[in-house]
Amino acid sequence: MLLKDYQYEHAVDVPFEGWEKFDREKDKIIESLEYHFGKAKAEKIYKIINANWNSFEGHEAVVIKVEDYDCLAIVTDEFTPIEISDFIYPFDNETIYPMQMLESKLYFKRY
Repeated sequence: MLLKDYQYEHAVDVPFEGWEKFDREKDKIIESLEYHFGKAKAEKIYKIINANWNSFEGHEAVVIKVEDYDCLAIVTDEFTPIEISDFIYPFDNETIYPMQMLESKLYFKRY
């Protein structure tokens, strides 16, 4: 799925050097996420990346809105418009939901 600049918020660049580096920089990463998203969302974003390390390693993670849920997505092509993976990780302030498959539907609006 392609996204324009106003359709996503940058969350974090996940290092390619391995999980150990990501874990060492945990405090700095969470502090940056808290600044942009608040404490509750920052913790969820970190937990999602930590639990799905193999998918996120070496990629940029962005937050998008899907049906009023915040969702963490993996950037697969960084050139604008960016392209994200078909798999998203929905969350809100209370819950992290199971990974979902993103589906695009074409439609038009009648006036």
